[in-house]
Amino acid sequence: MGTIRSWLSLVIVAALAVSSAAAQPPATEAFVTVKGVRLHYLDWGGNGRPLLFLTSLGSNAHQFDALAPKFVDRFRVLALTRRGKEPSDKPASGYDTTTLAEDIKAFLDALHIDRVSLAGYSIAGDEETRFAALFPERVEKLVYLDAAYDRKSGVELSRTPSYPMPIPKFEGPIAETVKGATAADPDYTSVRAPALAFYVIYETPQVPPGTDPFTESKLIAGWPTYGEPFLHAQVNRFRREMKRGRVVELRDTNHVRFLIDPAPQRVVVREMRKFLLDE
Repeated sequence: MGTIRSWLSLVIVAALAVSSAAAQPPATEAFVTVKGVRLHYLDWGGNGRPLLFLTSLGSNAHQFDALAPKFVDRFRVLALTRRGKEPSDKPASGYDTTTLAEDIKAFLDALHIDRVSLAGYSIAGDEETRFAALFPERVEKLVYLDAAYDRKSGVELSRTPSYPMPIPKFEGPIAETVKGATAADPDYTSVRAPALAFYVIYETPQVPPGTDPFTESKLIAGWPTYGEPFLHAQVNRFRREMKRGRVVELRDTNHVRFLIDPAPQRVVVREMRKFLLDE
């Protein structure tokens, strides 16, 4: 259950989580227009190969204000706000993962970036997997920030009577983005680039706030049979199918806090730097 919460129930909380970056170099805020859609991005500058952060659901590029500057000494660091989230445009369509991956390519083209390493948080994992499959020549490396999940099977699990995980109700572009990600079965076998996946591992069920007592009791009772095996199945699928993949498990944290709290963030930064700088 904690896994499903990690990529669906907490996405809005993740979008609202803000940490101080006062001591970090400020980013340049800018826009590019691709295929008639105005996309917002942040550019922290830096030296080296491009590293592009991709946001979680309902979040914009400022989500990485505290994390991204930790890489400017060795990378040219950027973050993109996907269509549907202000200050990017909110067109009526284009929220399937293929179109979102094409947005990334068009963004890179506009900035004259040939190859890039992608670091996707949460639902952005679907976009970076699709991007790597469609445009392998444009990918240096991939980082999944608690982002490598099969969301379709997660939603199906939540409909199990013995494990009735509450699913948030979204509207507008956010709902369309969730719909697109749920329909996109991640094809790890088509990815040729090296990939590093962080997974938050829960030892106990994480019951969403506001869950009624009856549902909470079923979630707790069903965790050993349904929730915990689902989590480990996701990790094992990535290990099995991603040809050049590596996994880092994070414990004693959650889907929101691991990029904010000092201890897990230090692990993420250390492992990302090691992976991205390994020739």
